[in-house]
Amino acid sequence: MNIPKRVLFDVAFSAVTQRQAVNHIVSWLKAPADVPHLVVTPNVHFAVMQRKNPDFRRLLNSASLCVVDGRPILWASRWLGVPLPEVVTGSDLVPAILAAYAHKTDGTPLKVFLLGAAPGVAARAAERIEHQYPGVEVS
Repeated sequence: MNIPKRVLFDVAFSAVTQRQAVNHIVSWLKAPADVPHLVVTPNVHFAVMQRKNPDFRRLLNSASLCVVDGRPILWASRWLGVPLPEVVTGSDLVPAILAAYAHKTDGTPLKVFLLGAAPGVAARAAERIEHQYPGVEVS
């Protein structure tokens, strides 16, 4: 499946809406796990960092999906003539993926892992996720 790209600030952004991004990710989750996929959500900070760090730029550009996480990047894309469809923040994308997977599940649970936060936060988040999204298991 070919995902259209728009290069902005030397980063190849995926020209997709949130719905399209979710559909791509859910299809990858349901496919055999023979190919890993990296999804990145660059914002202005990432755009500045990658200018100084070629390894980071290569990582961003090697991603299966590279969506816009912030209005300034979206506005710049339009101003510079390489318009991207919309902002797709990581904080909006994850719940949308969980909801889409839970809705379309064939009985095979989606297993996710939570990393970071203060003690107890991951456990509370896991309870909420498993309650809100049947078909999702938190490891």
